[in-house]
Amino acid sequence: MNWRRLLLPLSWIFGLIVVLRRAVYDLGLIKSVHLGPKTISIGNIEVGGTGKSPFVSGLAAALVADGFRPMVLARGYGSQLPRHSAAWFLGSRLIEVRDAAHHSSRSMDDLKADEARMVSAQNPTVPVIIGRDRVGAYRLFSDFITKYSPTHLILDDGFQHWRILRDIDIVLLSEDFFGDSLLPAGALREPVGALRRADAVVRVVGRNGAQVAPDAVHAILPASIYEIPGQVVYEGLEPAGIRSFTKEAKPDFPVRPLVVCGIARPESFLKALGRAGISPLRVIKIKDHGRFSSDLLSPESVRGADAIVTTSKDYWRDPEILNGTGLPVWILSMRIVFPFRNFF
Repeated sequence: MNWRRLLLPLSWIFGLIVVLRRAVYDLGLIKSVHLGPKTISIGNIEVGGTGKSPFVSGLAAALVADGFRPMVLARGYGSQLPRHSAAWFLGSRLIEVRDAAHHSSRSMDDLKADEARMVSAQNPTVPVIIGRDRVGAYRLFSDFITKYSPTHLILDDGFQHWRILRDIDIVLLSEDFFGDSLLPAGALREPVGALRRADAVVRVVGRNGAQVAPDAVHAILPASIYEIPGQVVYEGLEPAGIRSFTKEAKPDFPVRPLVVCGIARPESFLKALGRAGISPLRVIKIKDHGRFSSDLLSPESVRGADAIVTTSKDYWRDPEILNGTGLPVWILSMRIVFPFRNFF
């Protein structure tokens, strides 16, 4: 039985909803707003696995290096933040949580904003604000934002976020992008033709520099849109920063690690580990943005391993659980390289 064909009617309904939702904004029934700083949206038309988080982090770092003051605004998917609340991170630390009633809290034990913590850990001077209502989240922290006076606002996962007007729309394509059906029969949030709205489409290229996205993509890109090859660079394994290893205490390079991950495309991560010479003792894979637990990482599951190896995003989602195993934790750092300065 072809289940994708059975789901096609639902994809047609999903497509109609996409069209109607955009029409609501095009007709002015709901107003879009510009939040002030130069706004750069980083998004995609696929579900997960296009490298938005490392791209956002790399862009933030490039802006800081050029003397700008960027900030990041994200939804905080999987953070369990209440709908009318917002949180502010700096240097991987949760600084404050606010709600629409302007109540403030310094802690929220179940707030596991992996991507926000990762981006802020890699860019310690760049504030990251998350909230399901991103306009509301921005306004909740307006007092802080006014003092910080950002030059650029990086809108994470913003291509379908019509509420916020942006100056630049960057869309990422996964390395195996080939077009597809809309959700739920396929993996597309919008039809491939939506790429025409983008100011730049960034394709990931393979490790040897060869482009791996199909040439068919060119058929839907008008001449006014330029395509920039992006390259995934795995920077190698490094001990997790939260352990604050000194040179003397730095653990031995893992030989028999337990590999754990909860990302959309774990195959790329595992291939990169293989290229780094890592042969896992065992691999534990959970769903994207899934939560690790003490039961999952029990003494039995870690027995025989000399370390835990994971991704940056996975580490910052559950650092306490991972460090609680008693094993050294190593992270495979990843960044996406492309000529950021072309946009500024």
